Order: sequence, then structure tokens, then C-alpha cells
Amino acid sequence: MFLNFDGLLADHQLQVILVSNTAFEFAGQNISATDLPKKYREKIADRLKDEIPAFAEEQLDKLHFIVTGVSIESMQSFLHGEAMEFFNSNFGEDHGFNVNSWVRLLHSEITRKNNYASDQVATINDLISKKCVGRKVIQDSLDLLSSKKRIHPDMALVNSELKTAGWTSQDLMRMAKKIPQAVSDLTDATNLEAGAIVQRLEELFSLQSDAALPEFIARAEEEILMSLRAPYDAAYLRAFSVVVYYEKI
Repeated sequence: MFLNFDGLLADHQLQVILVSNTAFEFAGQNISATDLPKKYREKIADRLKDEIPAFAEEQLDKLHFIVTGVSIESMQSFLHGEAMEFFNSNFGEDHGFNVNSWVRLLHSEITRKNNYASDQVATINDLISKKCVGRKVIQDSLDLLSSKKRIHPDMALVNSELKTAGWTSQDLMRMAKKIPQAVSDLTDATNLEAGAIVQRLEELFSLQSDAALPEFIARAEEEILMSLRAPYDAAYLRAFSVVVYYEKI
């Protein structure tokens, strides 16, 4: 990282930031190299001089250390939790988007850019476009999501018909909780298991397209429910049936 002070980024203001999920030898919290005890600062400077002949000690003032409380084991769940909160703040809690798919998209984009050969980077623009994932990538992905058609059933109409057919309030509430996930899974091409359920529901609809919604759901439970595996349950199948029926009707 310090080689960049004299390399491609020599004309830019640089900061070197090291992030760790465990305490450093010299600090258990965020700290800048300028605030380190003298013995640690000299130790780091000596090692850098050994590695980089052109190293200038004033460059050490640009070095910072950050200690994060997130463990390696918890990183994935932490990331998904932050992504879910991010989506809720941008689109509302009933957004219906598949957050896991979005996280996988970013992972694949980071991996793709990480694999770009560094020796082919000749300019700052090359570095930004070929090796970096910045704000524009995030915003473009969000714009793409928000432009997609989302299939949200008219739940007032759905609940009215199902109540008339004898559904209890508890049944309706359990199903309603699953509707956003069902909407998301219906448009998620990467979820093959959900895709297989969609295909079976669409085949079922084609055989009885004139059936009322309660009849369609009952038939779906009869034909599909026993073959489902966790996390897909009866409430999820009912929600999925409503979404598919609403789209196809």
C-alpha cells in the first residue's frame, strides 16, 4: 500500500487504513500512527524502510488503524443484517426485493474486479473503473432493482375473498408475513428451489385457470405442500400461490 505514494497515485492525497477484527499489539481501538507510542512508531517505520527503500518517515502520518467488533465468523450475518436495514431505509419494509441476491451480486462484482490484472492498470481512471467498487456501482444496482416490476397483490381483495372462504385472521396474518419474500423469490432467477415451486404453481394454474383463489390455494397445498423443505412451509406456499395467481389471472 505504501508503494502507491510514489507510484500511480503519487499526485494524490493518500491515507493508508488497516482494519482488523482483533486488537492490535499497540491499541485495542481506532488510532492514527501519529498517536502511537514512540517504540511502536519506530518499529513500524523500521520495517517499512526495510521493505521500501524510498520510504519517507513522514508518510507514517498517513497511516491509521481501525478495530472492528465484527468477528470473521459473524461477518456474513452482519453483512446481510446491514444490507437488510439499508434496503428497508431505501425502499420501505415491504420492499419485496431479495436482499441476499443483491449481496451475491456485489460479491461477484468485487471478485471480478479483484481478478483484473494489476499490471494492466496504467492510469487513475483504469484503477477506478477496473479495480474499484464505488458509490456508482451501488447506486446503479439499486436503480436497476427499483426499475423492475414488482408484483404486489391487492391484499384487501385477497383477504376479503379468503375470509369469505373461511380463513381465520391468524391464517391471513401468517400468510401476509410471507408475501414480501414470495414476491422477491418470484423474480429471483438465482433461487432455483423457489423457481421450481413457481413452475409447479404455474402448471397447476394452467390446468385450472378458472378456479377461484381459495380453490387454487387448496389445490396447491394438496399437490405441493408435502414435497416442500425448510424454510418453505404452508404459510409460504399460500403466499406464493397468491402471488402466482395474482400475476397469472
